[in-house]
Amino acid sequence: MPGGKQRQANLRALYDRARQYEATTFRGLFRFLRFIERMQERGDDLGAARALGEQEDVVRLMTIHSSKGLEFPVVFVAGLARQFNMMDMNKKYLLDKELGFATKLIQPSLRISYPTLPLAAMKKKMKIELLSEELRVLYVALTRAKEKLFLVGTLKDAGKTLSDWQNSMTNEEWLLPDFERAQAKSYLDWIGPALIRHGDAERLRENSEETSPHLLSHPSRWNVSIIGEEELYDIQKEEKKYDQEMLSALKNLVPVAVQSDYQDQIRSQLSWTYHHEFATVFRSKQSVSEVKRQQEFKCDYSDETIIRSQKENFMYDRPKFMQKKSLTAAEKGTAMHAVMQQLNVREPVTEESTNRKVQELITKEILTKEQADSIHIHSIVQFFQTDIGKRMQKADRIQREVPFSYALPAEELYDEAKGEQVLIQGVIDCLFEDEDGYVLLDYKTDATQGKFAGGFNQAKPILAERYRVQLDLYGKAIEKITKKPLSDKVLYFFDGGHVLEM
Repeated sequence: MPGGKQRQANLRALYDRARQYEATTFRGLFRFLRFIERMQERGDDLGAARALGEQEDVVRLMTIHSSKGLEFPVVFVAGLARQFNMMDMNKKYLLDKELGFATKLIQPSLRISYPTLPLAAMKKKMKIELLSEELRVLYVALTRAKEKLFLVGTLKDAGKTLSDWQNSMTNEEWLLPDFERAQAKSYLDWIGPALIRHGDAERLRENSEETSPHLLSHPSRWNVSIIGEEELYDIQKEEKKYDQEMLSALKNLVPVAVQSDYQDQIRSQLSWTYHHEFATVFRSKQSVSEVKRQQEFKCDYSDETIIRSQKENFMYDRPKFMQKKSLTAAEKGTAMHAVMQQLNVREPVTEESTNRKVQELITKEILTKEQADSIHIHSIVQFFQTDIGKRMQKADRIQREVPFSYALPAEELYDEAKGEQVLIQGVIDCLFEDEDGYVLLDYKTDATQGKFAGGFNQAKPILAERYRVQLDLYGKAIEKITKKPLSDKVLYFFDGGHVLEM
């Protein structure tokens, strides 16, 4: 699904929140749902869960504060020349928990105001605290990289700024003077004067004769690059021209003139095909009914001799309260199979005994009243009057509604499959064993009366072909599991009481 990883993470977050809620005194599903509803009414949100772990191979954009405690192989620290936010110190009055309240001196008659000593002292104190906090933030930014650190900053007047930085070349102390640190307005005002004294920062000292031997021999390694404004514009022009050429080629559906060291690798990856593509198209586990439906799509069982009843066409459906609720054909078939499974076949099966069994199934809530009303008692009794029904009653061993799983070579179902297996699952209606061997019996509730102009004799080949795949799979599974041959495969159609031996 779209955003699948995020959806999973959100569900796990909901699960964790539910567990935390259950650990409190306000427990229970009802109260938890009310808690969620109240949050929705207030417009609150639990927030989206984190779908990515810390070790994911992705590019992350975050603030320096958010990166605290994390480490990354490569880190880019951008916007180093951006000035610190000192708006709080420009207010007309200031508050401090130690120094108290300070404001300007106002002369209403002259309509002028003067800064007072308490205001100046408070401003200085607040500025020192702000710079101290920014120094700590810069320390966090500089210590996030494991392998490589990129520091990026832009200067409006590089010549003037570099000249100001070069004033610190004569300072041989490790720390910059307090005055210089206190005058900084951005991170670059600390990084530049410190880095210009390093041996690898020759690009920054091109017009200076001053040196600082104490720091030139520092073992750290830096690569300093200065990119001029004109060069950036040239790069942008080239990129824009290249993008336009690419876009024009794509619009005209012509090959793009691109040469890359990775083109052979890209071509091999894009043209690669999976050797076992069959396994990705067809399911590795299927039911017998699914296999049967697939075979029906391949073969055309629709015969012109089938008489289809014409229903009246209405422009609209009746309202639901006026529609008669009835069971589907599949639900009726399931009910018939349930009765055939529960009947005591060792005793004579009559309409009276079958009725009693149906009422018993209603009492046991195996069948509903609607399902019981759909049972054709006469059709069930009629089955036990046939030769196959009597043979089943006399069998030494009878198994009904037998589930099975069978590993079938996939090439028996799909021509293009090679070396694969498909797990076939199904339920056998009835399997009994007598002196002749195992007999597979499958009940069908298909409507056959009036559907074929030539009666059941005409329907035989069509029905036999329709269910051949299903019974063949049943037969293979039985012989493979029981290690015994199957003597007969029989279809019994309740509608009309017809027996079809396969």
